[in-house]
Amino acid sequence: FNFAQPTKEQVNERGFDKPEVPVRFMCNVHPWMFAYVGVFDHPYFAVTDKDGNFKISGAPNGKYMIEAYHPKTHRDGPGVSKEINVNGDTKVDFTIELK
Repeated sequence: FNFAQPTKEQVNERGFDKPEVPVRFMCNVHPWMFAYVGVFDHPYFAVTDKDGNFKISGAPNGKYMIEAYHPKTHRDGPGVSKEINVNGDTKVDFTIELK
């Protein structure tokens, strides 16, 4: 979604009823101005570093579905998902094909 240029002291709010990934914020005038935002109902998420590495800390032990997303490969659907069992430190590898 897109909000027009705000006037002084203008406040724009948008609420979400449920988690949603990705949410694209964009400018309809300047196509290079955009960002993707994740709306989560938990604190366990990460953004990769320049080498594609990430770390999620503090997740309780248990079974989880973890997902990797890239806007150039998954524009119209979910990213790459993997079910994992967390028991202390857990390493997960993903491969995303660039097309």
